Amino acid sequence: MAQYYPKSQIKPNLYTNGDEYALATNNQPYIGLYYSLSNGQLFSGKSPGQGQNIALIPLKNLVNSQGIDEDITDTLFSIPSSRDSNVYTALTKNKYSSKSIPISVKRFPTNEDYKIGEFQRYFCKKNTSNLYLEIDVKVYENLVDNSSNIAFELYTPISLPWRLTGDNFGEVYNTNKNIVFQKERKEKLYGFNQYFKGNFSKFYESLNSTSSTPPPLSNTSISPSSNSTNLGGGGY
Repeated sequence: MAQYYPKSQIKPNLYTNGDEYALATNNQPYIGLYYSLSNGQLFSGKSPGQGQNIALIPLKNLVNSQGIDEDITDTLFSIPSSRDSNVYTALTKNKYSSKSIPISVKRFPTNEDYKIGEFQRYFCKKNTSNLYLEIDVKVYENLVDNSSNIAFELYTPISLPWRLTGDNFGEVYNTNKNIVFQKERKEKLYGFNQYFKGNFSKFYESLNSTSSTPPPLSNTSISPSSNSTNLGGGGY
């Protein structure tokens, strides 16, 4: 007979999207309704007696139980204690040490880039949220190539040209702004424009040294997508 719990000890009708808990019976990520008890226990199903009430365990416990060193890092990748590591470990049932996840880097244009007038910037989006990171070209290439040493299943690679020089500030600002909004709209990268925090003139260098005051900016740039909200993380 199932154990009885007073309603005051039950928090029913909760939902998880698969990156928090696993079924205790097979360690597979669980997606769906669940309920919690006042003692901290979690079970699948809307409430006791509805559906299969299988115990749930935090995915992070699966990682820790395999003895993974959460402080391992290198110059290109990071293996932090995060939901990304937890989800991937649970899905593959392998140690995450063989798979790495991207970390944010700060990249700067070279003198050669300024001679050309633009340089390529590389980003990635976490597939389960609107989290965007600027990444190194090597990490970008590994994601594009579905390299076995990176969790390419969890991230979408992004690249775009970034204007560096122009006759005036407004020209460069609006060029880069339009590029970002076009990329967001075309590839459905909701919230991508917010990563830049309005700094679409970053790295700008004037071709006219006498022009020190930015002119008015154009209002004709492409509008952001309607769902560009709830951005996790950020930068420019």
